[in-house]
Amino acid sequence: MADAYAEVSRRFGREMEELPGCRGFEVLRSDQEPEVVANLICWESSEAVRADDGSTFLRFKPELKPLFVSNTTETFEAL
Repeated sequence: MADAYAEVSRRFGREMEELPGCRGFEVLRSDQEPEVVANLICWESSEAVRADDGSTFLRFKPELKPLFVSNTTETFEAL
């Protein structure tokens, strides 16, 4: 299921990168646990994150959700 999730995530990422303030989107896979796939979204500012209404994710949610094993969201700020 990780391969299927990664494929949908790549399509999701291409659309996310079109949003104002989104600087990049990467689909990452763990070297130690190949079934672990993560999406990394880089935003230009906290304001850009807050301006995202989530509609892009909601369009992809029906495809992504059946492939979730678990879901964790973490936010990091550049130092």
